[in-house]
Amino acid sequence: RVLFRSIPAGTQTAPDGTNTALNLYEDATSPADTHYALQNITVVNATQYAYSAFAKAGGRSQLRLEQLGSGSFPANTYADFDLTAKTVTPGSGADSATITELSAGWFRCSLMATASASALATHRIYLMTGGLTSYISGGGIGLALWGAQVEVGAAASPLVPTTTVMASRPVGPAVKGAGQIGNTLETWGWPADGAAPLTAGDYLAIGGELKVVTAAAVADAVYGQASVTIEPPLRAAPADNAAVTIINPTATMMLTGDDQAAWDADALGVVRGLSFSAMEALA
Repeated sequence: RVLFRSIPAGTQTAPDGTNTALNLYEDATSPADTHYALQNITVVNATQYAYSAFAKAGGRSQLRLEQLGSGSFPANTYADFDLTAKTVTPGSGADSATITELSAGWFRCSLMATASASALATHRIYLMTGGLTSYISGGGIGLALWGAQVEVGAAASPLVPTTTVMASRPVGPAVKGAGQIGNTLETWGWPADGAAPLTAGDYLAIGGELKVVTAAAVADAVYGQASVTIEPPLRAAPADNAAVTIINPTATMMLTGDDQAAWDADALGVVRGLSFSAMEALA
C-alpha cells in the first residue's frame, strides 16, 4: 500500500536547500499491511550496487531499504534504519549498510549488496514502526525522503540528480559547467563529506594551466561540489567535466631569460648550486 505525496513548497527543505523533499505517508490499513515506495531497475549478475536515500523523521522515524525480485539479490537483502537512535541493522543478504547524519535532521541511508542474477530488481523504501514493516495504521503519518539513488559500487557516492535517463559522474575532481573564466572555478567529483579537499597554497592544473589555490575549498555534503578560488585567473574556459589535476599538477614552463640556460661545472664536470627561474609558457 503506497501513498507518496509532495509537500507544499516551502514546508520541507531538502538537504541541498531546495524545497524538493517528499513525504512518504501511510494510508489507513487494518489488518496490518506494508507501506512503501518502489522503483524497478535491471541489475547485472555479480555486480555490487549501492542503494541510498536521504531521510528525515516525521511521524515515523524508522525505514527499510530493500532490493529483491526475480532472484536478482540474495534473500534478506535489506537494511533497517532508525533515525532517532541513529542505527542501522543490515539483513543477512546485504554486503554492508551505513547511516550518515547530515544537518537539519537529515540522514543518508545506504545499502550495499551484490546481485545474484541479471534480472529486474525492485528497490523499495518501507516505512517501519517498532521494527516492523507490516502494521495497522490510521494513515497520514510518515517521514520525508529525497535523493534516492542506485549505482554500481561498494559505497554511496555524491548524488547525481536523474529522472528517467542514466547519468554518470567524473572519476575524480572535474569542472562543473562550461564557460568558466576568471579566479573562481566550480568543480565536482569530490567526496561528499563536507571536508576541504583543497587548502590555500595547494596547486592544481586545468586545461594546461597551473594555478595556486588562494582559500580553502569545501565540498558540500550532498553533491560533492566545491567552488575553488585560484591565482592567476583562468586564461581560457575549460570544457565541462574537464579533469582537475591535484596530484603532481604540471604545466609547460619557459626560462625567464636565455642566459639561464648556462651554468658552471668544476674540473670533474660536477654542477654545483644550479638554480634557474622559469615562468608558465602562455602559448
